[in-house]
Amino acid sequence: MRLRRGFSVCVQGLCCFQSYGLERFRVLGHFDTVLDNLDRHSVDELMIISPRSNPVNGKFTSIALEELAKRYIPVPLIQAGHLEDHRTFDTHADLGFCERFVFTRALYDQNTYWIDRYAEAFGAQAIIGCFQVSYTDSTGPIFLSDGKSRPLTAKDIDYAFEKCDEVIIQQINRFGHLDGFDLALLSRVDLELERTILNGGVGYAASTFAASNGLAAVYFDNSTFHKEGRA
Repeated sequence: MRLRRGFSVCVQGLCCFQSYGLERFRVLGHFDTVLDNLDRHSVDELMIISPRSNPVNGKFTSIALEELAKRYIPVPLIQAGHLEDHRTFDTHADLGFCERFVFTRALYDQNTYWIDRYAEAFGAQAIIGCFQVSYTDSTGPIFLSDGKSRPLTAKDIDYAFEKCDEVIIQQINRFGHLDGFDLALLSRVDLELERTILNGGVGYAASTFAASNGLAAVYFDNSTFHKEGRA
């Protein structure tokens, strides 16, 4: 099976940002600019991140879903962040234009209330889990969610693959680093590789590893990485 290639981007309103970890951002421009470049970078799916817990410039603005729904998006659209909200859920249920949904807090708290609601409305295949991980050799993988943190455990991983169709390993401390995903992280966790997606500093090395080892997908977090990271 061919490795799927995705693009992840932070979105507030219709303005896109490149994330550098949890604190710094760079403006990428209007969402339409991203759409104009999907074909050029051979993108298979697009993940839009609504940074509720770490808003750009300290002020959160939700994604303008109604405006996005008016646009032609030629690849499956995935939303991460700010899903555990009644208005967001109702908007997705009404519009029905988003393919899949990414949950982090539900896995951290091991509370599937919102996962269950989205799965009932959109199907079990629509649910993606996400481990936001900060990783160094000395600390090992640290699971982050809404300002909280703890070591990522085998129990966390088993729970995620039980509740979700696929699971993202998102190395948050490597966002914005060209070819910066630390593959040593993968030796510290036991994953179902065929259902695993890599994100956070993904470049040539990580995409080559993913293609060679049967992972489901890689999500690049900067359009430049698509050109630099072709496997």
